Amino acid sequence: MKILVVGSGGREHALVWKLSQSKLVKKIYCAPGNAGTLQLAENLDIGSEDIKKLADFASDKKIDLTIVGPEAPLVEGIVDEFNKKGLACFGPTKKGAQLEGSKAFTRQLCEKYEISGPAFQEFNDYNEALDYVDTIKGPVVVKADGLAAGKGVIIADTKEQAHAAIKQCLVDNDFSKAGKKIVIEEKLVGEEASYLVLCDGQNFIAFPSAQDHKRVFDNDKGPNCYSADTEILTEKGWKTFDALNKLDRVAIYNPKTEEILFEQPVEIHWKMYQGKMIHFRHRALDLLVTPNHRMFVQKRKRNKKKIVLRADAIKDECFVFQTGIWKGKSPTFFVLPEYDYKFNRKRKLIKIPFLDWIRFLGIYLSEGYVVNTYKEHRVYICQIKKSPHFNEMKDILSKLPFRYSYNEKNAKFRINSVQLANYLKQFGDCYNKFVPTNVKGSSPELILEFLKAFNMGDGDIHHGRMRFCTSSKQLIDDLQELIIKCGFSSIITVDKRKTMVNPINKKKYLANPIYSVEIKPRVKVSIRKNNRKVVDYEGYIGCVTVSTGFVLVRRNFRHAISGNTGGMGAYSPAPVVSEKIRQKIDKEIIQKTIDALIGEGIEYKGVLYAGLMINNGEPKLLEYNCRFGDPETQAILPRVNTNLVELFQATINGTLNKVKMDISPNACTAVVLASGGYPGNYEKGIQINGLDAAARMPNTFIFHAGTKKFGNDVVTNGGRVLSVTALGADIEQSIKRAYVAVEKVRFEKMMYRSDIGKKAIDWIKLQKNKEKEAKK
Repeated sequence: MKILVVGSGGREHALVWKLSQSKLVKKIYCAPGNAGTLQLAENLDIGSEDIKKLADFASDKKIDLTIVGPEAPLVEGIVDEFNKKGLACFGPTKKGAQLEGSKAFTRQLCEKYEISGPAFQEFNDYNEALDYVDTIKGPVVVKADGLAAGKGVIIADTKEQAHAAIKQCLVDNDFSKAGKKIVIEEKLVGEEASYLVLCDGQNFIAFPSAQDHKRVFDNDKGPNCYSADTEILTEKGWKTFDALNKLDRVAIYNPKTEEILFEQPVEIHWKMYQGKMIHFRHRALDLLVTPNHRMFVQKRKRNKKKIVLRADAIKDECFVFQTGIWKGKSPTFFVLPEYDYKFNRKRKLIKIPFLDWIRFLGIYLSEGYVVNTYKEHRVYICQIKKSPHFNEMKDILSKLPFRYSYNEKNAKFRINSVQLANYLKQFGDCYNKFVPTNVKGSSPELILEFLKAFNMGDGDIHHGRMRFCTSSKQLIDDLQELIIKCGFSSIITVDKRKTMVNPINKKKYLANPIYSVEIKPRVKVSIRKNNRKVVDYEGYIGCVTVSTGFVLVRRNFRHAISGNTGGMGAYSPAPVVSEKIRQKIDKEIIQKTIDALIGEGIEYKGVLYAGLMINNGEPKLLEYNCRFGDPETQAILPRVNTNLVELFQATINGTLNKVKMDISPNACTAVVLASGGYPGNYEKGIQINGLDAAARMPNTFIFHAGTKKFGNDVVTNGGRVLSVTALGADIEQSIKRAYVAVEKVRFEKMMYRSDIGKKAIDWIKLQKNKEKEAKK
């Protein structure tokens, strides 16, 4: 047989790998494929959504069977097109693929045929959706109706988050056509599981269960979160987790490269919690986290290796990291925007060397203000002539393309420039000044020049270290961010005295809070037993899911690198899917769905992938997908002993009732290796080393996703690069084998989670403890 596999991810490599083991197969093509499929198949320069070219190729080459991996071509009707040409294509028709292509269609079908799932409503009117959300108690899930590349599902734990999600879809049009209609569902709680079956229109046969290791749900051993007053650094400043939305880019830490980067969170978590918390408190650290929170620490003794520990497992003295490496940009020039003055007197763009500009901004934000009225357009910088920094300030001003003067009586420099005054007025007065984004995005060297200039005004040298002060809360937050990006730590203190004394005339005056921050030349802080305390907590907790597993947070102005919620990987079987629950899923969800599709006149042939939520032994349907999951497929197929070609043929021919699926009793774990910056911006073309060494490990398989061949090398070509997969006698052994193989693979900025499968181990231990308690 000649086989065509459509797609380019880890799922498609796993399919090609399994199909190649069949004696029925003589030739495999993969469109477009990757560096992994190239080892077993002939890659084609045809995109997975170019249905016409794919059908023409299959017809010309007399392809016996086509297997479609991704959902988009299925939803667009690739199976219908192949069927018109008399070509065998594995997957549902366009009508059947509505199960994934339209959330509203699936929910309507479930409601009509009484298939267990969340309560829901669908909307295409913005105001009606807002009104509905305001009547709902508790969290909701807002879903774009159509396909949105996996980004159209937004969990909203507060009404504010729900409003923002609705706006993203119906007003901001973030998901284009997919978000023209939305479905708002109640948020289910429990343990999530993936359940895939083959369906031939009437009969079905189930694959082993799996669990995608992305999110943490309420029935886990505990949410992996921070206290409600913890803030996370974003490109727009420090924010509490309930103030975040999916478009915010948060500060993440890459433990491999020690870099600080910014990316959009995969998920935002905000929920009520009552129970124990671990409080780490030090003069330079303040973290309040759940007991199972992932702490990134370095042992003080022995090998001093950087490791990840649960918060409740930290007993000995260790270090917590507070900063990392920020690279930033080094622009040559700053361009002052043009300005249309009265009487058509237009001021053209002015190019200023960026180093000169950033130094000027330092002294302006510390000691400057603008008078920008109808009669006067001037910039003032306050500084007495006796100041040790007077000549330095004068030198900074002399390098700008503006005329300035100094009034000794008023102790002020004055710059006459309507163009400059108009630009600087955006930075507000002394109580609400802030640092512009082009300074925040600069290299550490340039940022340090800004800080030195700022220190000439509102600052001093304390014990040999720069210290800054301001009455602007936003400005002190920005200064702390800049200090972190220079590779230092810092502590903000607040002077809340209501009255202060003017040092010149000795008169008292009403005062606003004065904030100060001092540079601390360290990257980590030591915590001992007396810095750790278990406390009772009741209230909201929050976190995010990011690609590297670590984020930059602060509490009470003390910052640290610490863990996030979520992961990248999968394992099979999912212990939560017991035999009893499997029978319920088969009877109450899968069979009912097949009957419902028949009732609607739809003959569904292909993979039916149910995303389930299981709570107290009762499964509910979260969503349907019309194809194999990724990375679940990489964890499922190594356990399937039956000839995959025969299973696919039986699915197409309607004879699944005549075949059986032989499943290995072994467990399987797949760990995803991703590019630095994923799911945000990331580099491509980075050489990957160690693939052969990893593949030689026993019962280990390397499935490629975002890879390609470049000469004799394999290089990165996407965000999710590889799935390192291993079989074991049980979940624990498969996890160990997978991570041994992971350590063999190397590429620059490689990221992966270190806790894939841990939920399964925790679940098994929990059930054993329950059994012991029941016997007592």
